[in-house]
Amino acid sequence: MKSSFYRTSLLLIPAMLFGMACVSCAPTRNISQYSQAQLSAITTREVDADMNATYRAAIDAVFDSGFTVSHSDREGGVVTATRKIDRTQERIWVYPYINDTEYSVSLLLREIDPARTSVRLSFSINGEAQIDEQWIGEFWRLMKRQVLMKEPVAASESSASPSPQAEQPK
Repeated sequence: MKSSFYRTSLLLIPAMLFGMACVSCAPTRNISQYSQAQLSAITTREVDADMNATYRAAIDAVFDSGFTVSHSDREGGVVTATRKIDRTQERIWVYPYINDTEYSVSLLLREIDPARTSVRLSFSINGEAQIDEQWIGEFWRLMKRQVLMKEPVAASESSASPSPQAEQPK
């Protein structure tokens, strides 16, 4: 009785680990599955901000997404960032030939006019271009929030000038 239990356990454990690995995978698609028009629609946005504000928002959104900036060129409008997932524990417990996963994102910023900037992104996993629509959508939301955020007013400035409503006679 014990031996059949152990045999069954030995078969179920790898199957469960494989199932968990499949569930945790992000729904990415190879870039070749999209037309050029679809790629542009997913990966390009126009931002209603100047080049400097858009550049700062892009850097902040990359950081907020957990990436580390590996290359940045403000004048050229290029930002490249990476994030690595260490799979040492999986190599130890599951399979010794599992590789670490490296995510990379590159952004290309182009000034349309002094008040608008075009941003295009490229996303890859282990060097292969991929489209992860969920992650890209979240990135655009983060960037939009950063563009809309304003610098907080310094405490000395806010106390020095009274509000317009306080000056109005009643």
